[in-house]
Amino acid sequence: MKIKLLTAWLLLLCLVLTACHKKPTSEPTETDTPLQTAQVVGIRPADSLDWEEGFEFSTESEVTQPLDVTTIDSLPDFFLDETNRNGKLLPAPAETDENGYEIYGSMTDPACVPNTDRSPLYGTTYRFRLTVEREKDAFCFQYDTVEQKLAVVLPNVNIPLLLIFRLDGVQGDEFIRMAQNGDYVSATLVCARNIPGYETMYLLNAFSSLDDTDVESIPSARYLVAMAAVGSTSVYGSYADNSIEWMRKIISVYGKDPT
Repeated sequence: MKIKLLTAWLLLLCLVLTACHKKPTSEPTETDTPLQTAQVVGIRPADSLDWEEGFEFSTESEVTQPLDVTTIDSLPDFFLDETNRNGKLLPAPAETDENGYEIYGSMTDPACVPNTDRSPLYGTTYRFRLTVEREKDAFCFQYDTVEQKLAVVLPNVNIPLLLIFRLDGVQGDEFIRMAQNGDYVSATLVCARNIPGYETMYLLNAFSSLDDTDVESIPSARYLVAMAAVGSTSVYGSYADNSIEWMRKIISVYGKDPT
């Protein structure tokens, strides 16, 4: 009996000693440490690709970008101001002849026309159409195909406005096509000047009579004139007409900035 009990105790002691000398599997060894460190360094977020820096595409281009262009749906709404809508001409002394009689029919002195300084707008390119969406926005225009300048008169206010634009490289046939189709033209403003309504009445009368005349509509004419209409505008080409004559007078007297 004692021998069996002693044998059992010896077996139990051997099992305990064996368990104490066995290394835990969860504890890393010295040989395992470098490998595990390399794996962690390879996937840590700090070494991942920076999206903003790694995939930023260059915005530089060798192609010259176009200048800023302002698109206008209504010339009167954009260019007319309070002076045009509600202003009044300044009084001027009556002109008399050598006998002291008052002279009628002469052009109004530009100094009697109140103006707004629009020079900051000069040099800006605008996109607009030679047609209108509302009858009240109608305007007169004349295109000089030689100087490539477009003169526009906005008439339906107390003090009308004369605008002069430069169109580079636009030929007569192309200009007529854009007017008829209601396409946008790109034009650079070179002058803006208020003008008296008195002379503008004669100008409107001449432009309103274009449909009743036999003015030949040819792209090769020096001057192309029209009244902007709803939908499509009929352009008339001529070298001499009442509309052209009145536009010439207005430009020569009022087509410069006041000094």
